[in-house]
Amino acid sequence: MNQPPCKAMTDVQLQSGTRTHFGSGVRHALHDLSSIAGPATRFASWRKPCRSIETVVFELSVASPGFERLASSSASFNILFFAQRVPLNRPSTIQPMAQHGISVFATDRQGLLRDLASCVAEFGANIDGTHLEPGEKTETHLEINGDFDVEALRLKLLQVPSVDRVEITDSIGSIFGKRVIVMGGGAQVAQVVMGAVSEADRHNLRGERISVDTIPLVGEKMLASAVRAVGRLPRAKILVLAGSLMGGDITNAVRELREKYGIPVVSLGMAGSVPAAADFIVTDAVQAGVMAVMAIADTAQFNIDRIRGQRF
Repeated sequence: MNQPPCKAMTDVQLQSGTRTHFGSGVRHALHDLSSIAGPATRFASWRKPCRSIETVVFELSVASPGFERLASSSASFNILFFAQRVPLNRPSTIQPMAQHGISVFATDRQGLLRDLASCVAEFGANIDGTHLEPGEKTETHLEINGDFDVEALRLKLLQVPSVDRVEITDSIGSIFGKRVIVMGGGAQVAQVVMGAVSEADRHNLRGERISVDTIPLVGEKMLASAVRAVGRLPRAKILVLAGSLMGGDITNAVRELREKYGIPVVSLGMAGSVPAAADFIVTDAVQAGVMAVMAIADTAQFNIDRIRGQRF
């Protein structure tokens, strides 16, 4: 079966004064790219985003075999070559939030959570997340997705032993939405949050749900532990590290967060090795907050893949 067409972003860096496979002009580059990818190639645009070296960024639509030819031919070019597959008309990269919230108030006992989950499973629903308030009288909040009768599930949960009452609520995701996490030194964190909240306000007015969470922290050990914990936070979509000096184990934690959980990391311009490990670097703290929100907002025209590794 033929694979669907895809959009490939191809960064072609022509070193100044160096003859390359593409020659000296954009026209030659377009011709050679078409020859490699095949006659069905359609070019959307090209641009030169950098003055220090002759860089041309091409956006083109090619069939999958043509894309594979582009990728495999890069080794023969006397250039720095990058190609990335992005499906045409791709769906949002933001994971859908839970549709329903149910809070269960009960006397705590062993096996309570198991019994609640069994009831949800009987209705063909899926638990996306839970939050428990411990104590003799406990509250268990369930974030649930699925096509089911919410009221019937509420009545079923009331039959579970030790359950006192069950309330149907909005899901936490539908209220607080995606989370921007900001951590680091207090002064820089405050400036990042100012930019993030200002930008989130614009998008939330248009139907988004983005919240900003922060914790001022200092010290390599504390920050490294906090960075690793971001991956376990519900709905955390991006991390901003704000400070003057970060490195060592914090850098290791940043790499782990990106590799294990796919959560992008924005770094302020600072001393240390963290900026090199981040997705991109922003010198101005307020602008860092703005760009972090833009990176996760469905209502923003922003592609983090196009600026990865850059400094602003």
